Amino acid sequence: MRNFLLIFNLVLLAQLACKDNEKSIYENCCGTSAVTDELPVIARLWNDNGVMVDSLVTAKVFIPNVVVPGENGTGNEVFQVCGRYVKEIVSMKCTSETGEVICEENAFPPCDISFSFDGRKPDGSLYFGRFDYRIEVMFLNDSTKVYNGSACSYQCNTNGFPDKNLPNCIFFGQNDGDGGYDPSFPAPANCF
Repeated sequence: MRNFLLIFNLVLLAQLACKDNEKSIYENCCGTSAVTDELPVIARLWNDNGVMVDSLVTAKVFIPNVVVPGENGTGNEVFQVCGRYVKEIVSMKCTSETGEVICEENAFPPCDISFSFDGRKPDGSLYFGRFDYRIEVMFLNDSTKVYNGSACSYQCNTNGFPDKNLPNCIFFGQNDGDGGYDPSFPAPANCF
């Protein structure tokens, strides 16, 4: 009887431990902030007299923290870098939680959808879950800034998305077109 109770308790503890380890791939989605950065840069711009002058301007960078892939992901939100007074995205590298490179692009213009991460890995398969990124942005004055962070690729209407994080999700479609965030632009409908 004593052996039975010992075995029973060990099995129960093992089941409880396994249950605690069963986390959703979306566990950390929208747990980190999207990037909505503003910084002063000097840019050569035309003045009202048609003369090129150095001007102090506010550069903006917008990087969302969630992607909803199209087709089999049933969405159309991409991971794309936009900004005002941004000259070029020097590099963008996205890696899975295990370190697998799921997207890598170099030297491309900002806000160009052909250089976005649409949730597809290099082999064409869709990636879902949290991913890390490193993005280097070059501004009009040729200065650069590196942004490191994490975002999430979510398949619409799947279980496991942490509802408590939803208010922190910022989608590319909420970019105001000028490198800022506009919460009045809606998140994907019928997805969560």
